[in-house]
Amino acid sequence: MRAVIACIAVAFLVFGAGCDKGEHKAPESSAATTTAAAAAGFVAVPPEGKKFDPPIKPEQVPPGAWYCDMGTVHWAQMNEGNKTCPVCKMELKQKPAK
Repeated sequence: MRAVIACIAVAFLVFGAGCDKGEHKAPESSAATTTAAAAAGFVAVPPEGKKFDPPIKPEQVPPGAWYCDMGTVHWAQMNEGNKTCPVCKMELKQKPAK
């Protein structure tokens, strides 16, 4: 029984020793990206776009996004697309990158 426990302990030390070095970082999750955007005061906008109900303020749109500016924003997207709001058919404008 002691030999089995010793083997398990050695295996743990050998295989577990390199696991906490930070060499293999997981890609940043969308939750982390959303948190970073929220920390900067921006809403998360997916590439394909998102309808905002209730509408948001233009200041909340992240730089580089395409959005429908009617004083408030009810649609924003990160890709250029056809530059037309799918909600109201107005032309989208791009928020300048900082």
